Amino acid sequence: MFKQCTVLAQMFILGSFIVTAPQIAQAHSSGQSLDSNATNRELNNLFNQGRQLIDEGNFSEALLRYQHAMSLDRENPQIFSAIGYLNAVQSNFQEAVNAFQQAIALNANNANFHYALAYNLANLNDNAGAATAYRRTIELDANNVNAHLGLGVVALRQQDATGALTAFQRAATLAPNNAVAHRSIGILLIQQGQFAEAIAALQKAAELDPQESAIQLSLGIAWLNQGNASAAIDAFERAASLEPEASGMIHVQIGRILQLEGNLEEALRTYREAVRLQPNLIEPIWDHGRWVRMRQKCRTPAV
Repeated sequence: MFKQCTVLAQMFILGSFIVTAPQIAQAHSSGQSLDSNATNRELNNLFNQGRQLIDEGNFSEALLRYQHAMSLDRENPQIFSAIGYLNAVQSNFQEAVNAFQQAIALNANNANFHYALAYNLANLNDNAGAATAYRRTIELDANNVNAHLGLGVVALRQQDATGALTAFQRAATLAPNNAVAHRSIGILLIQQGQFAEAIAALQKAAELDPQESAIQLSLGIAWLNQGNASAAIDAFERAASLEPEASGMIHVQIGRILQLEGNLEEALRTYREAVRLQPNLIEPIWDHGRWVRMRQKCRTPAV
């Protein structure tokens, strides 16, 4: 969801721990008691080991270190945050939710914890819970662009198009160069029949992210609904060039537009190109090609 795992990683502030040179230490046994100095030393060792393992991409082993740290210090919300993060990157979303709820219980006003909770709830399709957590994030940090984007996504899932549009527009206001926000606005405006406004939003998104084929597809749809077939075809062709694996189906759409416009020879050429790119499309477009050829014959004057 909008590369939010990367955002979670940025929020995972290991720097809040006392960091010493990484060293792998033998953990104490469960039955061994430690004095406060020994506990702090072991915690620091566990934090260092955890960070090293994260840098190496060994999340499962890192998680064991932080779970051990939790057994030594159950009052540190950052430990629960670390456990939540490490579960999230391994798609253990329910375990991540449990950990971030523990972190929030210890520090209720940390916007990052609420954002991470929302992200994981959304991945569990608990859209109502995610929306509540995103809103709490925004209460604590009104400029959190990703929280507005996340709120927009879960609002859409709840069929709240107005709420989603408001969230995406707020994200675009906070981050004018965020292509995802502008693209999302454009798609919603298409659904609402506001095609001119949708085109403006999608053109901004395309300017910011010229390599994203989905933006061009949406632009093509908006132009088509505006009655501008030429601009629609241009957008679809750009989409096809950006995403070759889907270019066959995109050419089918271009062929249909040309067919409707009465440009039968070009439509037939485009259908043939679609089959060349994706041979499995031959059956879906057979009737279109046959219809084009019949129309061409009807238009050919008898000799």
